[in-house]
Amino acid sequence: MNKDELYQRMKDGEITHLKYYITVKGITVSALAQQSGVNKRTLDDYVSGRRSFGDIVLSRGLRIAEVLGVDVYDLL
Repeated sequence: MNKDELYQRMKDGEITHLKYYITVKGITVSALAQQSGVNKRTLDDYVSGRRSFGDIVLSRGLRIAEVLGVDVYDLL
């Protein structure tokens, strides 16, 4: 799947913004967990949409955004 198709899936609500950026940046959830200091299981919940990224603790969201090289608002 190319970047444009993936972007459209995100805009259509089929995947989370976090899933989009993880895929585009080519990072695994495990690597993101290690680099951001956020528990992998917690990240899995945000990536899958089981938890809303809008409810994340700000410091945690900022660490994730920093690792991905995006603005935290891009993940909402």
